[in-house]
Order: sequence, then structure tokens, then C-alpha cells
Amino acid sequence: MVKKLFVSIFLLYAFGAYAKSTFYEKDILLFCTQENPFFATIVLKKEIVKARELFYKGAFDTQLNGIYENKEYPLSNASFEKVAFMQPLHNGVELSLFYRKAQGTQEYNNIKTGKDGELQATLLVPLNNLLYNTGERDVNYEIAKLQTKKSKKEIQRLLQGFYKDLAGLYYTLLYQKASLINEENLLKKSQQRLNFLGKEVAAGKKASIELIQNRHLILQRKQRVLDAQSKFLQIKNSFITYLGMSDEYFNKHYTLPKLSIMSYSYKVDSYYIDKAYHIRADIEGLVYQRKSLQQQQRLNSLSKYPKIDLKANTLYDLAYKQDGYKLSAELTFTLQRNSYKSEYEKLQKKLLLINSKQGKLKAEISLNISNVLQNIYFLQKKKELYEEEIELSKTLEIAEKKRYKEGVSNLIFVNQREIDALGAKQKLLENQLQREKIKLQLQYETGAITLQTKRR
Repeated sequence: MVKKLFVSIFLLYAFGAYAKSTFYEKDILLFCTQENPFFATIVLKKEIVKARELFYKGAFDTQLNGIYENKEYPLSNASFEKVAFMQPLHNGVELSLFYRKAQGTQEYNNIKTGKDGELQATLLVPLNNLLYNTGERDVNYEIAKLQTKKSKKEIQRLLQGFYKDLAGLYYTLLYQKASLINEENLLKKSQQRLNFLGKEVAAGKKASIELIQNRHLILQRKQRVLDAQSKFLQIKNSFITYLGMSDEYFNKHYTLPKLSIMSYSYKVDSYYIDKAYHIRADIEGLVYQRKSLQQQQRLNSLSKYPKIDLKANTLYDLAYKQDGYKLSAELTFTLQRNSYKSEYEKLQKKLLLINSKQGKLKAEISLNISNVLQNIYFLQKKKELYEEEIELSKTLEIAEKKRYKEGVSNLIFVNQREIDALGAKQKLLENQLQREKIKLQLQYETGAITLQTKRR
């Protein structure tokens, strides 16, 4: 009893260790990872744009600056020391804190400090930037963030296309597998007929030429099987390559299911069109592009007005224990404002172009979805006809074989009935393949395909 239990456990373990899993469409997502080079080449584009965003964020980094000079000339000597922190803030505001000490006759400036040096703080305020709550650093950083979001949507669309093509290849593989099985079954019919014909010829009921004709059919059908095998392996090689795995790995871990003859229910055109308008990544990408242009408009609007920079400086002398301050203002006004007008016109035209692109894209989405749903309708109708054709072909094949056994038909007619029956099956298989692909196309057109960019 114990021995049988041990053997059972061992067999269960061995079976579990080497059992293959059936590979379904959902399993494609397991290989949509950054370990897959075809997938990674799309995803990594986002990292490049993200780095650009970080670059513009660096405009707000705190800066440390240090200067040391020591001069020993024949008629003069001097030294100069300075350590400064500069912090760029929003809206073009800058804050500086620094210590400096100047002794002797300075060579390139007129700075004089006490013997212990001095502490200073400077605040630069571009008045217009503050009033309109914007600045070049802010705009560049906001545009970089919007560019990252836009790029993310573009990459999402590319990934959806990648999945649609890969899933379409998967269903083509199932179709080729089913086609190969059909061709093998057709070959078996000729091979199984050899025994019957041998007995019939030996009994004098059939002419020996019938055996030769059947062997000829076997050769033809073997060729058909080889063609089907070649197509199946070519599609399989493409599929597993795009999955990023080897043939050995796939054969060891997976088997393929049958291409099931299924029907799907769909809603009206307006449902899918409205859904696409709300979730299509490329439409969202245009929204971010428009926001980016609006940010540029905000920055350009500053050049309409005079540039007014206010600067406040405070000082504390460490030797004399005294402080002081200085206030200044600088005004710059461009009279013709040609740069502003040119940039304004350019940005307005770009916004109009975005609106046109969005209108064109929505029109294309509506057209594509309507066409897809129309194709689905006709494919469903054809499916019903093909199923009826299969039943009639089977009936005719059986009847022709019966007539052949009774001696009132010949092998040519039997072969034709078998080929017709196979052709009817192939039509239904091809119809199912087209319906699976059109289902994927509808998901793609509505933007409903979702992929996770996680590592496996």
C-alpha cells in the first residue's frame, strides 16, 4: 500500500514537472516585457523623453559657486574670496546668498569689503513674470512634462499595435495548425482506402488501375501536407521570435489549442466611436500637444509688455557689524515687437493645425469602426453559410463513397467530394481567423487594448 502511494506521488510529481500548458491569447501578455527586445525597443523610447523632462527640471537646481584669487604684482597685491549659493525659483525669481572678502586693489572690479568680509543676499524679481505667473524655466519644464505624457500616449498606441499584430499572428498559427490537421486527415482517407482497394482488386471487383490512382492521390496529398507543415512552421517561428523565446522553450512548456469556431456579440457603432473618443491614446496625445502650445503662448505673451526687473540686495559687514541695502529696477521695452508677433502667429497656426488633426482623426476613427463592424456583420453571415456548406459536403462525400463501393462511381468523383469537404472546412476556419483578427482590430480602433510594461 505504501509502495503504491509512493509511486502515485512520484508519477504525479513527474507529470506536474513536465506537463505542458496550453498557450492562450492572454498568455501573450506574459512575454510583453522589457526582456523581449521587440517590446523593449518601443517602451525604452519613453525613458529617453523622461530624461529630457529631468533635464529641464535641472533649471531649478541649487548652484554653488566658489572663487579664490591671490595677486602678487610688483606694485600691488590683492586677494579675493567668494562662496555663493544661487537658488532659481518659479516665475523667473532668483535668490542668491553669498560670502565675499576683497583685500587690496582688485584687478577687474571695484569691490571693497572689511577685513572679515561680508554676507550678502540678493533677490531678483521679474515683475511681469510674477504678475502673469509664468517664466521661461517654468514653461520649459511644463512643456517637458507634457511631452513625456504625450510620448507615453504615443508609445501606448505603438504597444497596442504590437499586441494586435502579435495576437493576429497567434490566431494565424492556430489556423495553420488546424489546416495541417485537415490535410493530414485527407491523406489518411487515401491511405485507409488502400486496404479496401487491395481486397477489391484481389476479388476482381475493381481494376488494378484503381490502386495506382489511389497511390497517385496519396502522393499528391503528402505534398499538400508538406506545404501545410511548412506554412505552420514559418508562422510558428515568427510568433515565438516576436515573443522573445526559443523553439525549444516553447515546445517544452506549451501546446496550442484548437481554433474554436466562436461567435461574438457586438454593440452599435456609436458605442465604440464614443468609447474611442474618450480613451484613444493618440487623441489624448493631441490634448497634451495643445496644452504645450498654450504654455508657449503664455511665455510669448510676456514679450508684449516692457520687461521690468526688480532687484533687492542686503549686506552685512562682519568686521564693522553694520548692514546696508540696495534697490534697483531695470526696464527693457522692444518697440516693434516683431518677435512677439511672429511667434504669436506661428503658435496660433499650430493650434489650428492641432484642431484639424483632431477632427481628421475622429473622422477616421468613425469610418474605421463603422467598416470594422460592417465586416463583422458579413463575416457572421458567411459563417452560417459555411457551416451549412460543411454539412452538405459531408453528406455528399458519404453518398459518393457509398456509390463508389457499390461500383456506380469512381475514384475521381470520390476525390473531388473529399476535396470539396476539406474546402468547406477551410472556409470556416479562415472565417474564424478573420473574425478573430477583426475583433482585435476593433479593440485597437477603440483603444481598448491594455498592456503592462512590467518585467517578467
